[in-house]
Amino acid sequence: MEITTWGAIKVNQSDFFPSSFRIKSKDKVIFIDPIEINDAGKADYIFLTHAHPDHFSIKDIKAIVKPETIVVCPKGAAKKLRKYNYNLKEVKPGDNCILDASIKCKAVAAYNTRPVFLWIKAHPKSSQNVGYVISID
Repeated sequence: MEITTWGAIKVNQSDFFPSSFRIKSKDKVIFIDPIEINDAGKADYIFLTHAHPDHFSIKDIKAIVKPETIVVCPKGAAKKLRKYNYNLKEVKPGDNCILDASIKCKAVAAYNTRPVFLWIKAHPKSSQNVGYVISID
């Protein structure tokens, strides 16, 4: 298994480490919140946690999606992606997914308990943003 991240990006004049990762396992390629990626190849699965610009980039999704890619995401991200006719699997906290014989995931709640974190507007529980527990093999 190989895990890749792309390091810091500039946000509001500060270095910021986005949550973007690529996981390669055998013949499957999984992206989590692809943003500011380069030469990354195509995705079998894309997991999106929410639709804020530090986690959600249409430009990067377009660069890695292929016709059979499955995009797993909460309702806010799904709403922004519907017009592209991607293969969407909408999830909410607590949902379990079996994507194929070797990849399963559980969507878990992801929210802030304070109204503002750094300069970022809060992620309220009511938005049903998610994190993922991904099981491979």
